[in-house]
Amino acid sequence: MKVLPLPSMIPADWYALGPMLALTTGILVILLLELFPERMRGNRSAILTLLTLGASGWSVWKVRDAARPLFDGMFVHDSFTVFFTLLFLGIAALSVLIAWDYVKRTRMHPAEYYALL
Repeated sequence: MKVLPLPSMIPADWYALGPMLALTTGILVILLLELFPERMRGNRSAILTLLTLGASGWSVWKVRDAARPLFDGMFVHDSFTVFFTLLFLGIAALSVLIAWDYVKRTRMHPAEYYALL
């Protein structure tokens, strides 16, 4: 029986995976907080979404110079990845700020909206 070696991951690898880890954790926290009722005009979900996007952006910015393939080349962290990750995170943050009042006016479930965003 052939045993596969465990991948060795350095701290730069964890920071390169940071945006996905931060977004996944943030989405789960936003959806779990939906179990506890929010005030009618509350901003908890929007603020938590902006914090999640900020954490994701910080983690990719921290290792912007470390070009490295992960998972046998299935995921590559390079300057191209950093640029588009930061671009999409900026667009998402701008979308949160634009939709801040819209979500309140339409009385949508804010956690669902921001988690899907």
